[in-house]
This record gives sequence, C-alpha cells and structure tokens, in this order.
Amino acid sequence: MSLSTRLKILVAPTLMLFLATNAIAQYTRTDVVTDKGVGGTLADSTLVNAWGLTALPTSPFWVSDKNTGQSTLYTGAGGKIGLTVAIPAANGGTGMPTGIVGNTSASDFVVSENSKSGKALFIFATFDGTISGWSPAVAPPSGGISHATIGADRSGVGAVYTGLALGSNNGKNFLFAADDGPNRRIDVFNGSFQLTDLGPGAFDDPGIPRNFAPYGIQVTTASDGTETVWVTYTALNNAQGGFVDSFTTAGVLIHHFAANGPLHSPWGIAIAPPDFGPMSNALLITQALFLARCATPPANPSKSTASGGFSSAMTAAPTAPTTNSSSPPVRTTTPMASSA
Repeated sequence: MSLSTRLKILVAPTLMLFLATNAIAQYTRTDVVTDKGVGGTLADSTLVNAWGLTALPTSPFWVSDKNTGQSTLYTGAGGKIGLTVAIPAANGGTGMPTGIVGNTSASDFVVSENSKSGKALFIFATFDGTISGWSPAVAPPSGGISHATIGADRSGVGAVYTGLALGSNNGKNFLFAADDGPNRRIDVFNGSFQLTDLGPGAFDDPGIPRNFAPYGIQVTTASDGTETVWVTYTALNNAQGGFVDSFTTAGVLIHHFAANGPLHSPWGIAIAPPDFGPMSNALLITQALFLARCATPPANPSKSTASGGFSSAMTAAPTAPTTNSSSPPVRTTTPMASSA
C-alpha cells in the first residue's frame, strides 16, 4: 500500500534520521486510517490515493480521495465523520480531487446550482482541470452524502491541477492552482472563480527547466500579515530532481530555493510548530523519497493555509537536540523503519 493511501500522524520518538547534519531527532509515525484497515487502523475503502488535506479551525480534517473522486472527513484521532462529498468532473462524471482549501473569506467563492447559491466552505482542485466548491446551502447532505459544484472549468485547455492555495492581494481573495500538465503554470482565480491575469511574468521563474512544472502550492502568513506563495516543481517525465520557489501573492519571484538540494518530486508544504525539535518553525516539504526542510524558515511564521499534497501532523521528541547552524540549504530525512 502506498503512503498516499493513508492518513498518518507522526509522533515521538524513533522514525527518522537527519542527514547532512550532526543533529539527530527521532520521530514515530502512527497510521490511523487506511483503505484496507491494515495494522489495526480504521478501514475506509474510499480513502484511495489520498491527496489534499485541510481543516478550518472548528472543522474535522477534509481529505481529497483522488482515485475514488470523493472527499472524506476525519477527526484528529482518525475517526470517520458521517459526510462524504462527491467531486464532479466537467463531463458530469466523477472528478479526481487533489488540492483542497477551507474558505476563510467572508463572502467570496459562491457556487450556484439549480437556482441555489451559497458560499463554498471547502474548495477543490482536480487532476482533470476543474475548481469546485462545496456549500451545504447548495447541496444539503442527504444520508451523509453530498456533492461539490464546479466553479471554474479549465479542462478544455488541458489543465492538470495538483495543488490549490488561498491567499489575498491588495485586499482581494484569490485561489492559486498549480497546473502540473503541459501548461506549466499557476492559474489564479478571483473571488468569483474567474481566471485572473496578474500581468506578464507573474509566477514565472526562468531558472526552472522547461521539463519541470508546478506541483505543490501553499500560502503562508507571517505574524505581520505578509503572505508568501510557495511552489514546488517536479519533472513532467517523473525524472529525479525538483525545485522550490517563493513568490508574493502578486506573483513576483522572491527566492529560488533548493536548486542544488537532494529533491525528488517535492510536493506538500507546511510550517512546523515551534516545539518540533531541529525542524521547529521550519518550512517542511514532503516529496517522493524524503522529507526536506528549508534551513531558513519564513520570517515570523504564524500559520499556513491550503494543501497541495498529502500532509501529516507531526510532534517532536521531548528532548530536541541543537541544530547545526552551518547546515546546507536543504536537509533530508529518511525512514529508519516503516510499515508497508
């Protein structure tokens, strides 16, 4: 069973070993939900190729189940919530949800269907090129089943959305969707789900090779309110390598990270909590083979919003060693032990 089919919580101690530094921290992973119930976990056959993961302050965790076209909900301990939301495709069939965000705006991103309208509480990007929103006012749950409503359709131009983030620019809210297909771009949608042009050069980095495309995306917010859009890039042919960029919410390139780091298909992005040992407050990047971190975390990180990959909650060991300040820009971790 692949890692992407599980919902996990990493807790202390004994799972990972830091490389490229003399500081060692230990972590343990606890699987709580799988699609087949292995190892005593909760079995949920809908949780196949779990992709995006998000939650609002008072909501359960919402997960995008790409291979079954659903979003399933769980408590932090892995208990399943009695609501399943189907994500549609543009052709009326089942979509392939990937990135997901909780809508924290006051009134933006309204979806409409059958003469009903309502603010989408959760918004989904799909591998088949759509952006959908779920509103209980539009699709009231019946027997624990509901569905999202398409707000934007870019399937006709071959969009392949693998990540979604929510941020603001000049007081207006925007969705940022990572298109990992041949378009190789970040699509920006305003609060009405309309594709928005931020100008020439927006979200462009000439240092990214042409055979790499945006894959994961995340917006982080500093304590002074400054928002940063982080984008990971992977090879279109799944070749070894990867890149991480940071941009303003206007699409201006801030920094090109990890150009020479040991990355392979970097994906999910999150800021570690302040009590997470050597990786405390660091920007964490999940990828196909490792867990990487940027040596310099964002200035005064306070929160992040959005999910472009399958993220995990993690807790550091009780006694955290001191990090080596001369460590390279990217550190990798590799499992010491893992279940299949």
